[in-house]
Amino acid sequence: PKKSSQENPSPLLLLYSGVSGITILDRYLAKYFSHHGYSVVVSHYFDQTANKEITNINQSMIEGVYANLALVDYFSSLPTIDPAHIGSLGISFGGIRAVYHSVLDTRVKASILMVTGGPINDIMAYSELEVMEELRKGHMQQAGISDLKQYHELLSKQITFKLADWTCRRSSEDYFMFLSQKDKYVP
Repeated sequence: PKKSSQENPSPLLLLYSGVSGITILDRYLAKYFSHHGYSVVVSHYFDQTANKEITNINQSMIEGVYANLALVDYFSSLPTIDPAHIGSLGISFGGIRAVYHSVLDTRVKASILMVTGGPINDIMAYSELEVMEELRKGHMQQAGISDLKQYHELLSKQITFKLADWTCRRSSEDYFMFLSQKDKYVP
């Protein structure tokens, strides 16, 4: 923001995009918040190539969390950023990134989660989003299974980083969540 300075640092908003990349909505939100005094970092992180192997999903998720932590490490060190006022906004898969990040990093004070959905294994097993359907099809072929329930169980074993183990670190008041009960892309 134009008014940000060392004497008057601005709050930082981490804006995490969905699985398809940075969209016009992400750009609009970034511009809106920057015009209202926030420093905004727009981040996209989803490695489709690495995630083609079902055995890489857990590591990819952990690397994504490390990437988020590195963003906060770097940007909160800048003199024009107020490190006591950091928030995140995530849409779809970006909301999942925001949740995983915020449960580990208490420097993130609040999060806005838009169509974020449930546990990642639920989303990967049941999403009708084309990119998820392609990943699921490849994973199921690799594993030699054809049943979604089996795939869900396999993912549950593969993904060791469970949100339920970490959410006790945060209050529900730290989140503002937009959900659609009939969302077929992010169930």
